Amino acid sequence: MRRAFVIASGPSVTAEALELVRAAEGLKIAVNSSIFSAPWADICFAMDNSWWHRYRNEVKALPCERWSSSLNCGKYGVKVVKKNPRNAPLVDGVSGNNSGAQAAEFAYLRGADEIILLGVDCKSHKGRAHHHEDHPKPMSNPVRTDHWSEDWARIVSLLDARIINTSTICDLDCFEYRRIEDICGDR
Repeated sequence: MRRAFVIASGPSVTAEALELVRAAEGLKIAVNSSIFSAPWADICFAMDNSWWHRYRNEVKALPCERWSSSLNCGKYGVKVVKKNPRNAPLVDGVSGNNSGAQAAEFAYLRGADEIILLGVDCKSHKGRAHHHEDHPKPMSNPVRTDHWSEDWARIVSLLDARIINTSTICDLDCFEYRRIEDICGDR
């Protein structure tokens, strides 16, 4: 079994959970600014050109691979994975509509057959959209996240992988749920 951890930006991510993931075996993919909470991650994945424009130098200083689905990001030294149409099979590219979903698809393309999600909350919690600071203007922060649930349900049905969400606040029922403490104690 090849395990991957996708560290998304949701407010449910804690420092304790990050330490458990850091010590665990498996590919670690940090989504957008989560790379600054998990600078030890193997990969930083962000689909947003504006995010790469703002943070390219900070991420370049980290020892991770840098990936996006935006062709424009190549100019920042970021490797680009193909962006497929929404319902295309996940064979050679990603098709999700947010960086977290694309990072899970990317983990699958990299050979993961078990994908552990952190911070896939699909909503704000206690006034916070992220576990890190909000993105500075002119970048945007999530306002509407209801459309993400449809995207995640589609992705779960497409991937031939076990997908486990560790979010304590996510309402989606398309995921298996387990506590990160139980997962990282498995091995």
